[in-house]
Amino acid sequence: MMGFGNKATRPAISDFERLRLEAAGDSPAQLDKVIKDLAKTHTHQQIAKELGVTRQAVTLRLSTAGQSTKGRKSVLWSVLPWDISEHPQKQYFYNQASFTGLRAFISERQGEAVSARRAVELKRFKELHLAEGEVVHFDVHNGFVYRPREASDRGLVVRWPSDKPLPDPDLLRLILLVDPRSRPQ
Repeated sequence: MMGFGNKATRPAISDFERLRLEAAGDSPAQLDKVIKDLAKTHTHQQIAKELGVTRQAVTLRLSTAGQSTKGRKSVLWSVLPWDISEHPQKQYFYNQASFTGLRAFISERQGEAVSARRAVELKRFKELHLAEGEVVHFDVHNGFVYRPREASDRGLVVRWPSDKPLPDPDLLRLILLVDPRSRPQ
């Protein structure tokens, strides 16, 4: 019979526990701080790759530390004016084609790789909606819907609520119809 210490019989360590061990002596609070700091500028996937764990382990660690688990979406919610985190239909709204297209658009603007599925959503978003003069609008009853572009939309791909301040220029470019960085000087 093989002993408990033998790798062949030892229970696999969870990614969550591996994150704790990766800290190599850091307290859980120190580890949480490191991961939270990384989450400000990195996706959960990038953090996971750096630490040698799964993305799910990073998300779990952040959620147990009381940190938003939006990962890459944290930039998304920093640039968008709507907070639907408490809306009873938020999951339905998150899966609407208008929102997934917008999410893919912002991901592309951030320079992130877009999966094949997201590429289809992005193409549909650009060719069927943006090119046809539509913007994404949030309606509390219907979720993310397309509306005809108006002069008040100021070149954005979303209808910005008049009572909300616009994001800073680095974030604003993510939702402009034409990215100022792509214009010839």
